[in-house]
Amino acid sequence: MSSTEPEKDRTALLIIKMQNDFVFDGGSNPVKGAVDIIDPIAKLAKRVRKENGMVIYMREVHEKGDSVFKNGHEYALKETIGAEVVEDLDPEPGDYILDFKRISIFKGTSIENILKEERVNHLIIVGLCTEGTVHYSAAEAAMLGFAVEVPEKAVIASNPELGKWALKMLKDIVFPGTNWHGAAKR
Repeated sequence: MSSTEPEKDRTALLIIKMQNDFVFDGGSNPVKGAVDIIDPIAKLAKRVRKENGMVIYMREVHEKGDSVFKNGHEYALKETIGAEVVEDLDPEPGDYILDFKRISIFKGTSIENILKEERVNHLIIVGLCTEGTVHYSAAEAAMLGFAVEVPEKAVIASNPELGKWALKMLKDIVFPGTNWHGAAKR
Protein backbone atom coordinates (compact mmCIF):
# COMPACT_ATOMS: atom_id res chain seq x y z
CA MET A 1 0.00 0.00 0.00
CA SER A 2 1.41 3.40 -0.88
CA SER A 3 1.42 6.14 1.73
CA THR A 4 -1.15 8.12 -0.29
CA GLU A 5 -3.74 5.33 -0.22
CA PRO A 6 -6.29 5.62 2.58
CA GLU A 7 -6.11 2.83 5.13
CA LYS A 8 -8.82 0.23 4.83
CA ASP A 9 -11.33 0.17 7.66
CA ARG A 10 -10.74 -2.59 10.18
CA THR A 11 -13.47 -3.46 12.63
CA ALA A 12 -13.34 -4.88 16.13
CA LEU A 13 -16.38 -6.27 17.89
CA LEU A 14 -16.12 -5.55 21.61
CA ILE A 15 -18.31 -7.95 23.58
CA ILE A 16 -18.76 -6.53 27.08
CA LYS A 17 -19.69 -8.47 30.23
CA MET A 18 -21.42 -11.41 28.51
CA GLN A 19 -20.51 -13.61 31.46
CA ASN A 20 -22.41 -16.27 33.37
CA ASP A 21 -22.93 -14.15 36.50
CA PHE A 22 -24.55 -11.34 34.47
CA VAL A 23 -26.47 -13.23 31.77
CA PHE A 24 -28.23 -16.14 33.48
CA ASP A 25 -30.85 -16.09 36.23
CA GLY A 26 -28.68 -18.39 38.34
CA GLY A 27 -25.78 -15.92 38.19
CA SER A 28 -24.90 -13.78 41.19
CA ASN A 29 -25.73 -10.47 39.44
CA PRO A 30 -28.09 -11.22 36.50
CA VAL A 31 -29.38 -8.55 34.12
CA LYS A 32 -32.96 -9.16 33.05
CA GLY A 33 -33.17 -9.92 29.32
CA ALA A 34 -29.42 -10.43 28.85
CA VAL A 35 -29.98 -13.92 27.46
CA ASP A 36 -31.98 -12.31 24.62
CA ILE A 37 -28.93 -10.57 23.16
CA ILE A 38 -26.77 -13.71 22.89
CA ASP A 39 -28.00 -14.60 19.39
CA PRO A 40 -27.60 -11.08 17.88
CA ILE A 41 -24.08 -10.90 19.34
CA ALA A 42 -23.18 -14.37 18.02
CA LYS A 43 -24.32 -13.32 14.53
CA LEU A 44 -22.25 -10.13 14.70
CA ALA A 45 -19.19 -12.09 15.84
CA LYS A 46 -19.55 -14.50 12.93
CA ARG A 47 -19.86 -11.60 10.48
CA VAL A 48 -16.90 -9.67 11.90
CA ARG A 49 -14.65 -12.75 11.82
CA LYS A 50 -15.69 -13.47 8.22
CA GLU A 51 -14.74 -9.90 7.26
CA ASN A 52 -11.28 -10.30 8.87
CA GLY A 53 -12.18 -8.16 11.85
CA MET A 54 -11.32 -8.79 15.47
CA VAL A 55 -13.50 -10.11 18.26
CA ILE A 56 -12.54 -8.98 21.74
CA TYR A 57 -14.24 -10.18 24.89
CA MET A 58 -14.15 -7.72 27.76
CA ARG A 59 -14.81 -9.46 31.08
CA GLU A 60 -15.53 -7.62 34.30
CA VAL A 61 -13.51 -9.68 36.78
CA HIS A 62 -12.89 -9.04 40.47
CA GLU A 63 -10.88 -10.39 43.37
CA LYS A 64 -12.65 -11.41 46.55
CA GLY A 65 -13.08 -8.31 48.72
CA ASP A 66 -12.68 -5.72 45.89
CA SER A 67 -13.93 -2.25 46.83
CA VAL A 68 -16.76 -2.55 44.28
CA PHE A 69 -18.42 -4.97 46.70
CA LYS A 70 -19.38 -2.34 49.30
CA ASN A 71 -22.60 -4.16 50.13
CA GLY A 72 -20.85 -7.53 50.41
CA HIS A 73 -22.58 -8.96 47.30
CA GLU A 74 -19.76 -10.46 45.21
CA TYR A 75 -19.91 -11.42 41.51
CA ALA A 76 -17.63 -12.25 38.56
CA LEU A 77 -14.86 -13.43 40.84
CA LYS A 78 -11.59 -14.32 39.14
CA GLU A 79 -11.26 -17.98 38.17
CA THR A 80 -14.93 -18.81 38.84
CA ILE A 81 -17.54 -20.07 36.36
CA GLY A 82 -19.49 -16.85 36.96
CA ALA A 83 -16.67 -14.77 35.47
CA GLU A 84 -16.46 -16.89 32.30
CA VAL A 85 -17.93 -15.89 28.94
CA VAL A 86 -21.29 -17.58 28.30
CA GLU A 87 -20.96 -20.85 26.42
CA ASP A 88 -22.97 -19.75 23.36
CA LEU A 89 -20.43 -16.97 22.78
CA ASP A 90 -17.29 -19.04 23.38
CA PRO A 91 -14.16 -17.29 22.14
CA GLU A 92 -12.50 -18.77 19.07
CA PRO A 93 -8.78 -19.03 18.26
CA GLY A 94 -7.45 -15.55 17.50
CA ASP A 95 -10.02 -13.76 19.68
CA TYR A 96 -8.84 -11.66 22.60
CA ILE A 97 -10.11 -11.92 26.19
CA LEU A 98 -9.31 -8.96 28.43
CA ASP A 99 -10.37 -8.31 32.00
CA PHE A 100 -11.38 -4.93 33.41
CA LYS A 101 -12.67 -3.51 36.71
CA ARG A 102 -13.79 0.03 35.92
CA ILE A 103 -16.83 1.51 34.20
CA SER A 104 -14.91 2.09 30.96
CA ILE A 105 -13.05 -0.78 29.31
CA PHE A 106 -10.32 1.71 28.35
CA LYS A 107 -9.28 2.33 31.98
CA GLY A 108 -6.66 -0.02 33.36
CA THR A 109 -6.54 -2.32 30.30
CA SER A 110 -4.42 -2.68 27.18
CA ILE A 111 -7.41 -2.43 24.81
CA GLU A 112 -6.42 0.91 23.27
CA ASN A 113 -2.89 -0.34 22.48
CA ILE A 114 -4.22 -3.57 20.97
CA LEU A 115 -6.66 -1.68 18.75
CA LYS A 116 -3.92 0.68 17.55
CA GLU A 117 -1.43 -2.16 16.93
CA GLU A 118 -4.08 -4.03 14.93
CA ARG A 119 -4.96 -0.85 12.97
CA VAL A 120 -8.59 -0.96 14.04
CA ASN A 121 -10.55 2.21 13.38
CA HIS A 122 -14.17 1.00 13.68
CA LEU A 123 -15.67 -0.46 16.85
CA ILE A 124 -18.94 -2.29 17.33
CA ILE A 125 -19.72 -2.29 21.03
CA VAL A 126 -22.25 -4.81 22.39
CA GLY A 127 -23.25 -6.46 25.65
CA LEU A 128 -23.92 -5.18 29.17
CA CYS A 129 -24.89 -2.69 30.52
CA THR A 130 -26.15 0.01 28.17
CA GLU A 131 -26.31 2.68 30.86
CA GLY A 132 -22.92 1.79 32.33
CA THR A 133 -19.95 0.12 30.72
CA VAL A 134 -21.36 0.20 27.16
CA HIS A 135 -22.19 3.92 27.35
CA TYR A 136 -18.93 5.05 28.96
CA SER A 137 -16.76 2.82 26.77
CA ALA A 138 -18.50 3.98 23.56
CA ALA A 139 -18.12 7.63 24.56
CA GLU A 140 -14.45 7.19 25.42
CA ALA A 141 -13.80 5.28 22.18
CA ALA A 142 -15.33 8.15 20.19
CA MET A 143 -13.15 10.65 22.07
CA LEU A 144 -10.12 8.52 21.17
CA GLY A 145 -11.02 8.88 17.47
CA PHE A 146 -12.66 5.53 16.72
CA ALA A 147 -15.80 5.27 14.61
CA VAL A 148 -18.24 3.62 17.02
CA GLU A 149 -21.39 1.61 16.50
CA VAL A 150 -23.73 0.44 19.27
CA PRO A 151 -26.39 -1.85 17.75
CA GLU A 152 -29.47 -1.43 19.93
CA LYS A 153 -30.55 -5.07 19.50
CA ALA A 154 -27.21 -6.28 20.90
CA VAL A 155 -27.10 -4.30 24.16
CA ILE A 156 -29.22 -4.48 27.29
CA ALA A 157 -29.56 -2.24 30.33
CA SER A 158 -29.90 -3.25 33.95
CA ASN A 159 -32.16 -0.19 34.27
CA PRO A 160 -34.27 0.18 31.08
CA GLU A 161 -35.01 3.89 31.61
CA LEU A 162 -31.33 4.71 32.06
CA GLY A 163 -30.52 2.47 29.08
CA LYS A 164 -32.83 4.55 26.84
CA TRP A 165 -31.22 7.71 28.18
CA ALA A 166 -27.71 6.34 27.54
CA LEU A 167 -28.53 5.46 23.91
CA LYS A 168 -30.09 8.90 23.40
CA MET A 169 -26.98 10.58 24.83
CA LEU A 170 -24.76 8.55 22.51
CA LYS A 171 -26.93 9.42 19.49
CA ASP A 172 -27.51 13.09 20.22
CA ILE A 173 -24.32 14.21 21.94
CA VAL A 174 -21.46 11.76 21.48
CA PHE A 175 -22.22 10.76 17.87
CA PRO A 176 -24.07 13.73 16.34
CA GLY A 177 -24.04 13.65 12.55
CA THR A 178 -23.96 9.87 12.37
CA ASN A 179 -26.14 7.49 10.47
CA TRP A 180 -27.10 5.77 13.71
CA HIS A 181 -26.70 2.88 14.95
CA GLY A 182 -23.70 4.93 15.87
CA ALA A 183 -21.60 4.30 12.76
CA ALA A 184 -19.81 7.52 11.91
CA LYS A 185 -20.42 8.92 8.44
CA ARG A 186 -17.35 8.42 6.30
